Amino acid sequence: MDRSGRREQIIRAAREAFQNFGYKATTLDHIAKYANMGKGTFYLSFKTKEEVFTCIVDDELKQFARFAEEAINKYGLNIESLHHYICNLSGYQQQHPLFCKLKQEAEAFQTHEVKEGLTRIENTAFDQLKELIIKLMETGAMEPSDVEFTAFLITELYTALLFKWGEKHDPLSNEEILERFQQYLQPGLCHSNRNKKKEI
Repeated sequence: MDRSGRREQIIRAAREAFQNFGYKATTLDHIAKYANMGKGTFYLSFKTKEEVFTCIVDDELKQFARFAEEAINKYGLNIESLHHYICNLSGYQQQHPLFCKLKQEAEAFQTHEVKEGLTRIENTAFDQLKELIIKLMETGAMEPSDVEFTAFLITELYTALLFKWGEKHDPLSNEEILERFQQYLQPGLCHSNRNKKKEI
């Protein structure tokens, strides 16, 4: 096996170990066992488990960019693509076994490396949302406004609709959430675009 293949094998093994044991409880012995190799072979590719963890987080960040690209390619530059990006991202974070395990560990043990990794993931997701909003503003699909505040407002709205609403009510489907977004938020965010449609 070449060096690249060995690195990928170790990363896959580390993912499985972190998912099963959490970051803090995972040892190099666990990773080596899942990778079916000795610890000496591990050190040919990585120095520490922290280094492997960083690679795994980097892979997660690339996935977020793919969510945005897929939404734009399928729905175009509009509110619907923004909606589907957020829903796909939220679903991924809620259902991904490794992500869920790391969130549990961060809350229970305050593991520094895990908290830093999750912060990177959350910040990147937020930055990706801002980039998508900027694109929508540049094409006229959204009214020009404070991008940081707009991204924050949309994030809080979707957090409430996706998770908090379901705590005391029947959960909303993605389609119902889009309807609420279009009803309560889109008229303000897309005011000039709405007026243009009326004039046509």
